[in-house]
Amino acid sequence: MKTHIRSMRLAPAMLSVSLIASLVLGFFASAAAFPAGVLAQSDTGLVDDTTYLSPQFGYTVTWGAPWTTRARNVTSNVGGFDSLTLRDGSNSLRITGRAAGEDLSAVLDDAVALETNNAASATVDAQDSTANPATATLTVNANTVQIEVHALESRDAIVVIVLTARSADFDAVLADTQEVVAIDDAPILVGEPISGGPSNRESTPSEATPEGRSRGGDKVIVTDETATPEETATEEPSGDRVTDEAPAQSGIDGTTYTSPNFGYSFEWDDRDWTVSPEDEVSQTDPVLDALYLEAETGNLSIYGFDGYDGDPATCLQGESDYYENDSAGVSDWEMAENADGDPLTKEDDDFAWGVFNLTYQNPDDPDADPAKLTDYIECRTLVPGQSILIIFASAPRSSYNDHIDLVQAVIDTIDIPATPVSRETPEPTERPQRETVTPEPTERPDNDVTPEPTETTSANGGDGLDGSVFTSPSFGFVFTIPAEFSIQNTQIDPGDETLTLTNGVSVVTVHATDSADYTGSLTSCVEAVAATAGADRDRFRLDRTADGSAFQGSDDRSAYANYTFTGSDGVKYAYFIECRAIEEGESVLIVTQEVPYDQYTTERAARREVQNSIQMP
Repeated sequence: MKTHIRSMRLAPAMLSVSLIASLVLGFFASAAAFPAGVLAQSDTGLVDDTTYLSPQFGYTVTWGAPWTTRARNVTSNVGGFDSLTLRDGSNSLRITGRAAGEDLSAVLDDAVALETNNAASATVDAQDSTANPATATLTVNANTVQIEVHALESRDAIVVIVLTARSADFDAVLADTQEVVAIDDAPILVGEPISGGPSNRESTPSEATPEGRSRGGDKVIVTDETATPEETATEEPSGDRVTDEAPAQSGIDGTTYTSPNFGYSFEWDDRDWTVSPEDEVSQTDPVLDALYLEAETGNLSIYGFDGYDGDPATCLQGESDYYENDSAGVSDWEMAENADGDPLTKEDDDFAWGVFNLTYQNPDDPDADPAKLTDYIECRTLVPGQSILIIFASAPRSSYNDHIDLVQAVIDTIDIPATPVSRETPEPTERPQRETVTPEPTERPDNDVTPEPTETTSANGGDGLDGSVFTSPSFGFVFTIPAEFSIQNTQIDPGDETLTLTNGVSVVTVHATDSADYTGSLTSCVEAVAATAGADRDRFRLDRTADGSAFQGSDDRSAYANYTFTGSDGVKYAYFIECRAIEEGESVLIVTQEVPYDQYTTERAARREVQNSIQMP
């Protein structure tokens, strides 16, 4: 099964009282994804750790081990859908209610499309749209998905049930689900209709516990509107998605998202990330926009909301304090360090970020193996004094470096408007206003002088350059030189081509060759490049990740490693190497980056812009 991966949530100590009283969203079933207290208990329907009562349609869901939920995994959109997601490790069970009116077959078709549209591979193994319930069984990537669509006539509702589990474990997971999960006391996923008992939607419990809070999983839901922010807490995650339908105002357009409330936008590569309409939340009372993305290496949550007084440092500290001191299931929470023992964190007026290591033990399953995870948390100002943008990525520690490369590629596309989007929601308090500027994720030094390009040399009379586009004369690959880079040097010979680029901070070299020194395995190519580079660099050595493992990796398309060395100026540098096969065993493309070590995280994006533009013949 996939390692438990968490998503993000805000420590509530920094939220306004009105936000805490109203903000318990059922979204992103992962370890830490949202502002705590997103809707009151009676609004979402979560009664206790094993009971849910649909606020709009009155049906009851009960469950037992191994299934658990978090308050964030429960949503109710008035006039729309009631949604509950249960988790068992990487397995998920989503139950969504809607008003009757559509044909069951049409609802089933929509549910099947939702599960298969963004999948790398998907097949419909069985589908029956003629009965109540309408049913379908799918194979989606490595998972089996079973869907039931029920008409609950006595409640004038339709309920969609979607069970997703790894195919190898599916039969056992299904059997457990049939035994311990029920809707209106009837077992689910057995192919039989659910009759639906008398409606009791007026009787939803709303009383607070003696402490003024009621728990759903390890999430504390504030039910006493007089509670102070310090009295609340937030939840631990389980890495899934929750709402079954897109919000009324969807910001998703293909592989681009634009926040309906705040106007910020970003893009993703659908070869790396999976996003579905159910992964989005947008609401105006209180104001919150959120999108969850999932990759093979981990997950990413990006959301904006009115909170933390728009202060990034306060946001980052609040999150860290919560996980260190109050979050159920989290232990060993600490700032990650680089190979020199320096903390991986940075802050400025408009942003703050940190990398954290932790151990997560599901508090509802003490027999589960603890997971060693690494989280990246970044906070940016959206509206000064008012709103914050949260970027949260979580991955198993062993895959963090691969994951953060994918995350950084998304972060680099974030665009925050200089003028906040106009909306009717009033500010929580009176706050001074100042001009909003688009913050950078990390600091890049100003470079007023663009380095002068050197002479281009070519043994064959053609350098392959057409403006900012380079087409390899010998190998046929193509890439685009980013606008912020200038050409420092080129050397174009038959079977050996080198372009050296700089933006004033990084030096990126693109080298294609058919030399036998580099055309063995991709890993040996990296080692050969490192041997050459290390020959004239002091203290040249393989870098280490936050957990102490070697900073290197490979797959069938490429191999990479990151090294460090001490420059003649005494400054520590990073030296990144990637080898890709052009023609396996015959030619190879080598990309290197040399950059001051303390600016590696920021400058990695500049190098990736070159890498991502490369088109192989």
